Amino acid sequence: MLLAWVAPDPQQLLSDMADGKADPDSTLPFAVYSCAYGYHDQIYAAKLKDDSYRTPSEKIIEDFFLFQETLHYIVELQKRNYFFIPLPILHFNALPEMLPLLKEAVQRLGVLQL
Repeated sequence: MLLAWVAPDPQQLLSDMADGKADPDSTLPFAVYSCAYGYHDQIYAAKLKDDSYRTPSEKIIEDFFLFQETLHYIVELQKRNYFFIPLPILHFNALPEMLPLLKEAVQRLGVLQL
């Protein structure tokens, strides 16, 4: 399932979407991500007791790249049958902390050239 969430080139995907050139099938990674982020915002809005809470668009785009990089490493490790403890990949605030750990694991295992 994670393979369907990975965009081969996240920058190109967002560029194609902005230009209206994206093939509808290629937008699935961003559609899944945006839906998850929508639920993320609903949870925070409830916690803050502020129905108008929304993550700024710039932050959502920034997190999309972190999310895609994180998924890339997870998928590559799983392809080689390396499994880790469950990672909260939909906990977007945790991505900056998780990414260096995944990079280190990939480097130690020699799965990808970084």
